[in-house]
Amino acid sequence: MKKIVSSLIFILFAAGICSAQTVLYFPQFVDGFQPAAGVGWISAIAVTNPAALGTPAASGTITLTSDNGTPLNLALYDDNDQPAGNTFQLAGG
Repeated sequence: MKKIVSSLIFILFAAGICSAQTVLYFPQFVDGFQPAAGVGWISAIAVTNPAALGTPAASGTITLTSDNGTPLNLALYDDNDQPAGNTFQLAGG
């Protein structure tokens, strides 16, 4: 009986870790240009997958919303200044 309880706890713990899904909310995001002052603002988002090489790819979606809750339609660009979509898959490592 003791092994059954221990096994059940281990399985529940492993299932909780393996199905880790995280939603992150960032309260501030800037994008714009003020021509009169010659000032521009941008935000950078960096996403990594620290899992070991050869592990299955992690996937995600980046969703931006304006202060009133409506979708914020901004073009996203990768580090080579090429257009990038809002969904991604990253291999481990």
